[in-house]
Amino acid sequence: MEDWIIKPRVLITRARDDAGQVFAAFKDRLEPVYYPVFTITPDWDKDKLDGFIADLDKYNWIFFTSKNSVRILLEILKERNVKISERTRIAAVGHKTAELVESYGLKISLVPHHENAVGLLAAFQSCGCHRGPQYIALPQGDAAPPTLKNGLTRYANRVKCIMLYKTEPTDPGELHAVDMKNIDYFIFTSPLSVRFFKDIHNNIADSVWIAAIGEPTAEALKEHFREPDFIPEKADLNEIVEKIKERL
Repeated sequence: MEDWIIKPRVLITRARDDAGQVFAAFKDRLEPVYYPVFTITPDWDKDKLDGFIADLDKYNWIFFTSKNSVRILLEILKERNVKISERTRIAAVGHKTAELVESYGLKISLVPHHENAVGLLAAFQSCGCHRGPQYIALPQGDAAPPTLKNGLTRYANRVKCIMLYKTEPTDPGELHAVDMKNIDYFIFTSPLSVRFFKDIHNNIADSVWIAAIGEPTAEALKEHFREPDFIPEKADLNEIVEKIKERL
């Protein structure tokens, strides 16, 4: 009998490895469609990275704005047996990024309530951490917006960006063929996911329900498609899936 049940289809712009666990508890009620519209490729300038690591102890802060930057940088340091000084404070753009940092045995000093670059800047200022010239490291990808770097620079801090990975659109031929007319719910996980999805598919039906992780993603949706139906308070996929569950 269960085989006859038509499950609502939920498209998410992430790979199964990144989002499968979120849907595991709802496998009998939802059919996730994993549609990763971009790929992350580790890529850095060796000389610049070597110079950064050699001067690592001079940095007062490291700001992590994605789990990719956490994973890539901390794995590099682990391979080289280099430890981040206890004097260096660590900020994370959201609680999921913070959890990944802590899984490496490091302490988080700052996580904003509003999990985006603007929220991180506001939290940095409100705690008084911005006072005085400081060295701040900002590991990120090539597509990172300049919001955080520009904001930190306004506080007269010395900000060093360390490019660690490239973000490239997935070849449409490598994605599973999906009939978008049969999708009931869409989950967009970043502004880039919206843009790359738009490049492949020109429209989304007005009748479907759309969720966006974070205000920047919501702004991208409004620019390319329409305003999302739901934005979780935290950048948390679980909250979105719970919201979908409420609608069933």
